[in-house]
Amino acid sequence: MKILLFFMFALFLISCGQSPIVNQLQGSDSLAISFVKPGTNEVRKVVETSSKYAIKDLIHFADAEETQQFKCGYDGNALFYKKGILAGEITFNYSGDGCQHFLYMANGKLTASKMSYQAIDFLKALATGKP
Repeated sequence: MKILLFFMFALFLISCGQSPIVNQLQGSDSLAISFVKPGTNEVRKVVETSSKYAIKDLIHFADAEETQQFKCGYDGNALFYKKGILAGEITFNYSGDGCQHFLYMANGKLTASKMSYQAIDFLKALATGKP
């Protein structure tokens, strides 16, 4: 009984340390990333995956330090699904100098987070099809 209580307490502590976006999107089993033509809402490419690694990477990239909400347009969005049901959406800008960031809604709060160079490279590779 004590062992069960210990594991339940440990699980509680681990879950409390996660950010709202991680809590919302963890367990996603598929992801669709749409890239739009600059200055439009016209979709130019969609990349779909069920790779656990790609899903975790993108969640990790967005779970970064908060930043200001830039007003310089967006290059696309990522839709996360759990068993076919939309779990959340992250909008992003990776191409605008000084505008690279993620934007998402978690716990009723619109949040912008800084985009790392690794995230920029990841999204560019997906958009162009070149590693």
